Amino acid sequence: MGQEFAYKVAKTTDNARNVIMTGGDVTTFYLEHGAEELRRKVGKQ
Repeated sequence: MGQEFAYKVAKTTDNARNVIMTGGDVTTFYLEHGAEELRRKVGKQ
């Protein structure tokens, strides 16, 4: 369900893309791996 929503949002905007988060949602990923790894994951170094 969340991925369907993400796809619809990304499809309707010019500057969005889907990033699959391993181990849960973005908050869980951030708490487990930190800000730098999150930036790396989404391609914003």
